[in-house]
Amino acid sequence: MTELEYDKLTNLQKIIVIAELCGWVRDTSRVNSHGEHPWNHPDQKNPPLSCYTAWDAFGLYEYLDDLNACYVMEDFIPKEKMFKYSMNLVNVCCEGRLIPANMGEYRATAKQRCKAFVLTMTNKGE
Repeated sequence: MTELEYDKLTNLQKIIVIAELCGWVRDTSRVNSHGEHPWNHPDQKNPPLSCYTAWDAFGLYEYLDDLNACYVMEDFIPKEKMFKYSMNLVNVCCEGRLIPANMGEYRATAKQRCKAFVLTMTNKGE
């Protein structure tokens, strides 16, 4: 996915892309109260709700607004892609501006981390 393609997605579409990259899958054998197929966490069918992490109506993490969910998301980045993720994160945070080394990525918002994650994991973050 390119940066332009990512920017055109709705927030829900972005959350779904991130969830799928983290291993979440739709449970097509069930339907929730919204008439949607619920999502299953990659580690277990029904993860316990955490007081540290926000969940949306479909049972997915609110990646775009929750740094705790982003820290979980970042655990899915393979070691060989961590440098690329770091570079994407700096580029997303700084938007081409020159800043002191690493300053941007340490202050990255959840939305910025999500964008860098998708660009990294879809191999289009050049």
